[in-house]
Amino acid sequence: MGEISLGAQNKEIVMRLRVLSDLHLEHFDEGRELPEVASDAVILAGDIHREADGLTWAAARFADQPILYVPGNHEFYGTSMPVLRHTLAQEAERLGIHLLDNRSLTLNGVRFHGTTLWTDFDLYAGELDNDPTLTDQKARWLMPDFSIIEQPAGETFSPMESQRLHAEALAWLEAELAEPFDGPRVVVSHHAPLAECIPPRYRGDALSPAFASHLPALMGRAELWIHGHVHEPVDMAFAGTRVIANPGGYPGEFDPPLFVSDLVIEV
Repeated sequence: MGEISLGAQNKEIVMRLRVLSDLHLEHFDEGRELPEVASDAVILAGDIHREADGLTWAAARFADQPILYVPGNHEFYGTSMPVLRHTLAQEAERLGIHLLDNRSLTLNGVRFHGTTLWTDFDLYAGELDNDPTLTDQKARWLMPDFSIIEQPAGETFSPMESQRLHAEALAWLEAELAEPFDGPRVVVSHHAPLAECIPPRYRGDALSPAFASHLPALMGRAELWIHGHVHEPVDMAFAGTRVIANPGGYPGEFDPPLFVSDLVIEV
């Protein structure tokens, strides 16, 4: 079993978290094979399926387990974001799933904070070769996010709107992390929280600011930060926070696969 323990030895293990993201089930006609794994909760960090189909799938696949679900960007493809956010909230409540869309939850003594965390498009701020115009153009050209998502109502999603949503989520998250809590904290986002989460081959690429923001000031305020969006695994410690990503990716994207289908993290 793929297990990672957090915290010093001899500390009591509070929860076992099964960590999954970017399963992209819309591209797997026969579904994805996921082994049975003992865990106390399932963390789904976005891009599970289109629209609300990921919630339906999760409720069936992980019946009788707490499920924490953060929407990714692909959930919103071909939809109105304001409408789908409302639909996801209703469907999650109906299915008994914890939708963490700028929302916090305490479960078994662990405080979870979840947000899609759209990026601020400011990953290269202060660098001499920073070219925000090129990043904006490349994102609009190469990413369906900025052609097939409606946000706000009646308008096409844009990098500028991503920045606005990022600021909204960041203000919410900073306020939540400032609240006293006597126990471990876990942040779950879809987009990545650090420049170091970008795979080495894409560092410096003009499109990478659409995949990650650089938020070192938030590190150390949670024991664990789980994210998705980048399709290569992440496992690092940064300023006292463990940062983890375990993305499934697209069919045949990596050979051999990098995805650990039975990954469980002990908090």
